[in-house]
Amino acid sequence: MRIQLDRPAPRTALLLGAIAACAVWFTACKDEIADPIFGRLDVALTSPTAGGFEGGKIWMGDSLLVADVDRNAYSFVLPVGSARIRFEKDCSEISPSSELEVEIDPGTTRDVRWDVAIADGGVEVTSSMRGAAIALDGEPTGEVTPATLTCLEPGPHTVSVELFGADAVAPKDIDVSSGVQQVSFQLEPLSQSRGAVMEVITATNCPNCGPVDAAAESLWTQTDLFSRGAFSIQIHTRWSIVDVFHTQSTLDRNLYYGDQERQGLPWRITNGMTAARGAGSGNIPNLIQAMRGEVEPFLDGDHGAPIAALYWTNTYRNAGQNVGGTLRVVMLADADAPEDTEVLGLDYKDRLVTFVAIHGRDETFYRVVRNIDSAGTLADLGLLHRGDWVDLDFQFDVSWDTDWTEEGMGLVALVQNLATDEIYQAVHVYLP
Repeated sequence: MRIQLDRPAPRTALLLGAIAACAVWFTACKDEIADPIFGRLDVALTSPTAGGFEGGKIWMGDSLLVADVDRNAYSFVLPVGSARIRFEKDCSEISPSSELEVEIDPGTTRDVRWDVAIADGGVEVTSSMRGAAIALDGEPTGEVTPATLTCLEPGPHTVSVELFGADAVAPKDIDVSSGVQQVSFQLEPLSQSRGAVMEVITATNCPNCGPVDAAAESLWTQTDLFSRGAFSIQIHTRWSIVDVFHTQSTLDRNLYYGDQERQGLPWRITNGMTAARGAGSGNIPNLIQAMRGEVEPFLDGDHGAPIAALYWTNTYRNAGQNVGGTLRVVMLADADAPEDTEVLGLDYKDRLVTFVAIHGRDETFYRVVRNIDSAGTLADLGLLHRGDWVDLDFQFDVSWDTDWTEEGMGLVALVQNLATDEIYQAVHVYLP
């Protein structure tokens, strides 16, 4: 997730004063400064097989520096003097030597490089989509591709891989003998039909919004549309200055589309492309029919297939505190505009009741968006090619939102091109 830090006000004068004071102090006292008593050791690890060094240990004498190596570079600040550095991993050949004596000089960096080659009884497992869970003889290994399994008993074995969001592939039989065996799996991302989200930009006291709100809610009840991925959400604004449901996120969303809800006329847009203003004559059945015509072309594939598949997992709701989940994004095609295309997460509350002054009665509002957050662009997330994937953790604060029920809540995910407004994929999930 993207983290934004508040920037403090400039302190140029204070900084210059501090620098000047340090300069005076250094001039007067430099003869009293002790030599540094530490140096740095940089360790680099390589292997001719994927992840061949993973799971190893790094020692300095009897002190364990790294208990479970999981990357190819480490840096340590160590006392000045001689040190015996050791790399250990079972069933491996380590060069130039598993144990090295290095001299740590004050204030300098010493480099050490180990190459870790797997001895007999190893299997290198790779897959066309990285991160697939590896099983050996039907039992999970805890490793993910690409990785090298070591210390295997000689003889026949079965290797399989599994990745959520990818098609299942058949296991492969291997015979472990001398050297390192290699096995590779061709994974393909699971297809996902394109969803259609209708964003209704509305307000509680908007005189013409009621029929549009009601008609848009029908996308959730028309089984033939809903089951194929059509749904609607409400984006509230401050029409006539008064709206109890608007948030900064929804105001920003309205401005993103060009401040479309104005003059008491609702505005709706499907997948960022098909827009309509107003409520016509206010005839709800006619509006429902018009909305069907707006979402069906996306469901039928007339606007193309989605470039990414979206899956909500591990969703949660901590009453009065926060809601969230993990969104897995799997690329189904190469990204055409990765720098312009963002992954967005939203949360909504359902069946919110408030008094509507212009009608003189309580009314219910559905799927009202509360928060909108960006996980970054496809380029930021490394989602450039078919088969690339990432897990994104979204969490939304709802502690400020205690005036409204939490009985019906949900999450929405969008992949949207911010240059063209097109939403390439949209999915939702109900919260427990």
